[in-house]
Amino acid sequence: MPRASLIVAIALVTALGLVTALGGVAGARASTTVKVADNFFRPDSKTVRKGTKVKFKWVGSNDHNVVKASGPGGGFRSETTDDPGVNFKKKFKKAGRYKIICTIHQGMKLKLKVR
Repeated sequence: MPRASLIVAIALVTALGLVTALGGVAGARASTTVKVADNFFRPDSKTVRKGTKVKFKWVGSNDHNVVKASGPGGGFRSETTDDPGVNFKKKFKKAGRYKIICTIHQGMKLKLKVR
């Protein structure tokens, strides 16, 4: 293999290693699922990386919603529904501690830490 081709090959392998170490190609971030059950979030506490998309999946039979009670950035609120499946998705772009609640059921809380 000519020296120039070898240098290019080494550079490509190094670049691919950096992409893998940094968590993939830009925009290709992780996702995770939180279950919206009757009448609790499962899990009720979670830590994710900045840029993670959280999918809220209804698994119970009661009406629920997902509302940001506190945390960085603007507010968000899902529709109120009892339809099974993923009914709300939110990408968390800002680091911090979030308190997420269902406004219909007191005590239904999720503590989400974004780092």
